[in-house]
Amino acid sequence: MDDTMLTVKFVEVLIMEVLVFAAVAALLIAVVRDSVEAKVRESRRREEIESKLPAQKPVALQPVAQEPFAGQLARP
Repeated sequence: MDDTMLTVKFVEVLIMEVLVFAAVAALLIAVVRDSVEAKVRESRRREEIESKLPAQKPVALQPVAQEPFAGQLARP
């Protein structure tokens, strides 16, 4: 009789552990899914905004003339 009760208790504890593990896994999956959906939404919003803007030509970088330092200004 004692062996049967111990087996029943063991099965109960095992079921509880499986349920807790499943709940933690479901929570983790929900958090990751929410994060991915937010990134996708942000990307789609950015693409939509960029598609509405007029196409801009790339600006070529031009060299900038260097200004003299303060010590170089006082040359005779």
